[in-house]
Amino acid sequence: MTVAQLEKMLNKKGKMSSLTWRKNCKTYKGVEDIIEKETKASSVQIGAAYDNCKRVISGRADGTLPEQNVGLNGLEWVSYPYILKNPKTDKEYVRITLTANSKFNSTFFENGVEVQKSEIIDKLTSAEKRSGDMPLVMNIPLENIIEFAWLEANIYGQIRNCKTRSFKSRRKRLSHTICLCNF
Repeated sequence: MTVAQLEKMLNKKGKMSSLTWRKNCKTYKGVEDIIEKETKASSVQIGAAYDNCKRVISGRADGTLPEQNVGLNGLEWVSYPYILKNPKTDKEYVRITLTANSKFNSTFFENGVEVQKSEIIDKLTSAEKRSGDMPLVMNIPLENIIEFAWLEANIYGQIRNCKTRSFKSRRKRLSHTICLCNF
């Protein structure tokens, strides 16, 4: 991802977006196949001011969360509240906020060929198999992001440098544009 692409993404802060990222899965020793997981997250927001989220405030008030923020686990802010960096590895991450409407769809690939999870589940470590409660925020490595899309009201004219698809909203009589940027 280039700096210009990153700036374009950060200009969409607060808007409902979707991200697609692809990563290599951790496999057991002896597995020589390359297994990748492509995840598409929809209805997410770029950036997260964790301490200002309603769920965090109410969780601290009712005692289900600690009173103090426990920190970033070895990460530091490059551009608060959007970009984090690991100072040891220089790896950068985009922080996203999940909502009650956030959805995830994962596709697995074995040596570049799409496969069902059931076909490769025995090759994956337990960390790759786990699923559970949806976190409030996630950190996605910048290098893994392959697609970023957002919805905009088409009020200000044509949006440049993006593939677009327009549609009419039934609830509001506005024209909307889905902007899709591939990296």
